[in-house]
Amino acid sequence: MRIPLNKEQLELRARRAKRAGIVCLAAALASVAGCGQKDSAKGAPGTPPGGMPVQVQIVKSTTIPDTAEYLSVLKSRHSANINPQVEGQITKIFVKSGDHVKAGQPLLQIDPLKQQATVSGQEAARAAQEANVQLAKVSYERAKRLSEAGVISKAEYDSAQSNYDAAVAQLKSLEEQVNSQKVELHYYGVSSPMDGIVGDIPVHVGDRVGVTTLLTTVDEPGALEAYIYVPVDRSRSL
Repeated sequence: MRIPLNKEQLELRARRAKRAGIVCLAAALASVAGCGQKDSAKGAPGTPPGGMPVQVQIVKSTTIPDTAEYLSVLKSRHSANINPQVEGQITKIFVKSGDHVKAGQPLLQIDPLKQQATVSGQEAARAAQEANVQLAKVSYERAKRLSEAGVISKAEYDSAQSNYDAAVAQLKSLEEQVNSQKVELHYYGVSSPMDGIVGDIPVHVGDRVGVTTLLTTVDEPGALEAYIYVPVDRSRSL
């Protein structure tokens, strides 16, 4: 037998049913969340809890090559640097880089006109002194005869001899100067000191050169040396 409920009892029961439904819904959501965390903690089959699978490999020491490229210069182990022994202007170049030359073969010509003029002047002075020597000799021989005959004093004879000896000494000095100037004139023609191959020629016709100017090089065929220019900051890595 059901007892009829009044209005207030019906509203009370409805509120209780509503609260019970909300509690059940919250419990259901909590159950679902707990199941998801449990499944996530488990992960894939064979996976340790709390991590992802990784590959492990033992590290081995090995040599890592360090390479670099540098420019090098090849030079013969028997090479001669050709520098002029006089100053002047280049008028001729008889060879080019790579030519094979013999010892004494002309390489370059430096303008010799000034030196030739000097040599000509010295030769003219020598010729004039030769005439003075001849005159002094004649005077000395005359003074000798007159002195022997008692015509002149011994002082005059000694003076004539002294003049002759001085003239001869002056002539020898001029001859040495002429020879020296001729030798220097020879230096205006630059020749190869040995058999070999002509290297780079950094000068040109018309350039003025001095005793420190590098004209070219002459290399003998055979063993070569490589000159490698390494930066200072890399020298310790060699």
